[in-house]
Amino acid sequence: MLYIVATPIGNLEDMTFRAIRTLKEVDYIFAEDTRVTKKLLDHYEIKNTVYRYDEHTKQHQVANIINLLKEEKNIALVTDAGTPCISDPGYEVVDEAHKNNIKVVAIPGASALTASASIAGISMRRFCFEGFLPKKKGRQTLLKQLAEEKERTIVIYESPFRIEKTLKDIENFMGKRDVVIVREITKIYEEVLRGSTTELIEKLEKNPIKSLLKYYTKFHEEAEKDPSLDDKARETFAKLENGEPEEVELWKRFRELSLEEFSRVYKMLDIEFDSYAGESFYSDKMPAVLKELKDKNLMHESRGAQIVDLEDYDMPPAVITKSDGSSLYATRDIAAAIYRKQHYDFYKNIYVVATQQNLHFKQWKQVLALMGYAWEEDCIHVPFGLVSLEEGTMSTRKGRVVFLEDVLNKAVEKTKEIISEKNTSGIDIDEISKEVGIGAVIFQELSNNRIKDYVFSWDKILNFDGETGPYVQYTHARASSVLRNASQQELDRIKNCDIKDFSYVTSDSAYELTKLIYRVPEVVREAAAKYEPSILTRHLIDIAQSFNRFYHDEHILVDNEEEKVEKLALVYAAKVTIANCLAILGIKAPDKM
Repeated sequence: MLYIVATPIGNLEDMTFRAIRTLKEVDYIFAEDTRVTKKLLDHYEIKNTVYRYDEHTKQHQVANIINLLKEEKNIALVTDAGTPCISDPGYEVVDEAHKNNIKVVAIPGASALTASASIAGISMRRFCFEGFLPKKKGRQTLLKQLAEEKERTIVIYESPFRIEKTLKDIENFMGKRDVVIVREITKIYEEVLRGSTTELIEKLEKNPIKSLLKYYTKFHEEAEKDPSLDDKARETFAKLENGEPEEVELWKRFRELSLEEFSRVYKMLDIEFDSYAGESFYSDKMPAVLKELKDKNLMHESRGAQIVDLEDYDMPPAVITKSDGSSLYATRDIAAAIYRKQHYDFYKNIYVVATQQNLHFKQWKQVLALMGYAWEEDCIHVPFGLVSLEEGTMSTRKGRVVFLEDVLNKAVEKTKEIISEKNTSGIDIDEISKEVGIGAVIFQELSNNRIKDYVFSWDKILNFDGETGPYVQYTHARASSVLRNASQQELDRIKNCDIKDFSYVTSDSAYELTKLIYRVPEVVREAAAKYEPSILTRHLIDIAQSFNRFYHDEHILVDNEEEKVEKLALVYAAKVTIANCLAILGIKAPDKM
């Protein structure tokens, strides 16, 4: 007898008593995804062996199943999740069983179709079911045909990573339609979205990173209650590394969404990258690394994992691959370093990563050294302290994060409020607000000693008084304002160094400012050597303060032409120095504020 057994579509508690009993009693179980089904069987302590039956094995398995049924064996057929024979190859077995007068018995239970319909809030009195749309060939034709459906509800299955594309295709080929999306039904993230295709496209495209964070946070909340979810996560990652199509496509979609969001923030910061090669880029380069480690007799087995023993260097072993064969950060970092050296022949390969990863980088560098790569000395780990919130340490797992885009936008908004209270004639208030607001955030972050932990505070980040980026930018604008009062002839003399001497700029304030300007190359070299931007930001504050003392102490625009030019030359030197230092830090230097 052939039993068609419905299994849960997410929540294991949706399994029926009859389904459990049937799976325990049959001789054989055939499943679309044996790994998923084995977890279900383990949960209910069902010991039967599971055999694979899917699109790729059906050609020989149909005949095999029919032969077993003819031998009076009892067989259960299950799908990945839900009721079999709906959008899966199960119907072919059932068809063949009927042709051979073999009894087929339904064991009803969970069904994504009926469960979704029940909470969609739309009429299902008449509907047509299309299952999964063709991915390419025939897709457009089918959608145009479905455009003629005016009375019946159209039901479509779709993968989460293709939902936006499908909505766009529906709107393109069927016109604007009212749609209900039911996703993750019975699972942790169950959600019903209703609206027009246009509205839902906009909703899905809006804040994808925050949506992903919500899922990420929820997962870890549930994993604390059910540790088996961590095993599921590791299995999924292993599938990704092994190139399983669905996992790869989902990852590609997440990567695409992430880069779109990150690029918008990078643009706000005026940052560009020549390469966006992330960890996954090195997946196909890791086998060569593993072979090299093995050939050099550096890799050994330990509890099923592959390690490099670092006991002689007073470090725990570097785990290269886990017992399930999946890689770790060390594996990918080794592959990345070798690729970067071969591809770029770098002078320095700098990793800016939190201090918590100090051991990882020590291990990784030691492995590179053992592999015989002398250039590992040019791989530099630049650690930094933790940023915490007033309510506790930042944690993506717990959802305690502050989005940089939100910080930048709030800084721009506050800047605009401040500037609007002053005389804004002759300036582009929107542009200046961006330059000053974003500059304030950058300067604040680079002013902290990178190794020190600090508590993020909105009040502090948006405080423009005191030793801040806006103060330095305002100093530059003040110097620019002074120079706008100079004649072109005077400016030409300054730029051409057509000055007899500097006998008129010998005051204490002028001397101090000159010394600080003179020291800038030394300061820049020190900051670069120590990978410490705060050395430059502190010096820049000193220059700004010194300039403002000079500005208040000295009468610059005097009648004496030679005195005027000499003082203007120092103003010009200060302006150029401040602008150059701000540029090094990635901050604009407005001429007007």
